[in-house]
Amino acid sequence: MLNTVAFERDDWWDKNGAFRLLHDVNPLRLQWLQGQLKSDLRGKRLLDVGCGGGIFAEAAATAGATVCGLDAASHAITVARRHAEQTGATIDYYHGESVTELPAGEFDIITCFEMLEHVDEPQAVISEITQRLAPGGIAAFSTINRTLRAWSLMIVALEQVLKIIPHRTHDYAHFIQPAELARWCRYNNLAVRDVCGMEYSFFGHFYRLTAERMPVNYFLCAQRETA
Repeated sequence: MLNTVAFERDDWWDKNGAFRLLHDVNPLRLQWLQGQLKSDLRGKRLLDVGCGGGIFAEAAATAGATVCGLDAASHAITVARRHAEQTGATIDYYHGESVTELPAGEFDIITCFEMLEHVDEPQAVISEITQRLAPGGIAAFSTINRTLRAWSLMIVALEQVLKIIPHRTHDYAHFIQPAELARWCRYNNLAVRDVCGMEYSFFGHFYRLTAERMPVNYFLCAQRETA
């Protein structure tokens, strides 16, 4: 079950609001994903699981993908639809806690960015995602490593002290170590292609890749077997 309280907000598109870090990381998400594909997103069928207010979904659509977005927070989906109408973005948004209502084997890419750390059974989410991928399709995850530094930064500093992130957005027990995520992927016949850390510059307000250093946030890319 996903706790959606922190995400039922109107300010998803306020770049200085509660979701400012998602806006700051969005260019790196797109850059990293295109690097994994070794191409742009034109013509790709992409599902964004945990799309929230549509921040990455709109970026992917602008880059040429055919995009669906799914989120368990009903008001976030309302915000996403409203913003897409304002910008003219063509995105199919769905409200729900599971991807099981979406067609199997349909998507070339499924993104699940900063979502797995908010659910009780991330392994089940990965299984459902795998089934929605076309053979050879790519699953792209980003989440938070279960480390002391992640706890001190994400929960103590950003939530409790600086209040940049809404209080109780994160639960340290739900943070996921890279080895755990990789193991769940392999169990679901997803071949891990890349694991890469990222870090935030509080002075420049941007994220950058950190290769093998993953003290807090990281990306993982895995590919569904073709047969």
